Amino acid sequence: IHVKFHCDTDYCYLVIKDNGIGIDLNKVKNSDSLGMELIQLLTEQIDAQYVFKVDNGTIFELKFLKK
Repeated sequence: IHVKFHCDTDYCYLVIKDNGIGIDLNKVKNSDSLGMELIQLLTEQIDAQYVFKVDNGTIFELKFLKK
């Protein structure tokens, strides 16, 4: 697992990546799991954006305004 956090002038970024088989993006979009609910609620609280990607594993990216 690789975890990267960095900020530029305006935004901060958190990227979490693994090298597994990848996640089914359709299942993520339609998931009502507690984990996904927490991600959505916490993302809304800090007015952030997140995305899941698959590229030689699963990638989670979170972007939020630097304050």
